[in-house]
Amino acid sequence: MVVFVCRRVITIRKGTMGAFLANLRILSGMPSDAPGREAVIEQLRQGIPTMRENGLFELFTFRSPELAEAIGVELSRDPSG
Repeated sequence: MVVFVCRRVITIRKGTMGAFLANLRILSGMPSDAPGREAVIEQLRQGIPTMRENGLFELFTFRSPELAEAIGVELSRDPSG
């Protein structure tokens, strides 16, 4: 069953954020030369626009600069925005 929620007139498939976070956890445990790493990175990059639309990066920041860089997310220098 697929469930959708609406936020700011944006339809979001429920579970998208959970999948994004699960993939981040998987990527964080993968060596840089691991088979399948590029596929995980690509899945994460595809999810970035949805995560931005939902304000994820306004509320949270990466603890790992390497992980943020791998998926192309610029780290905020000022936590207040």
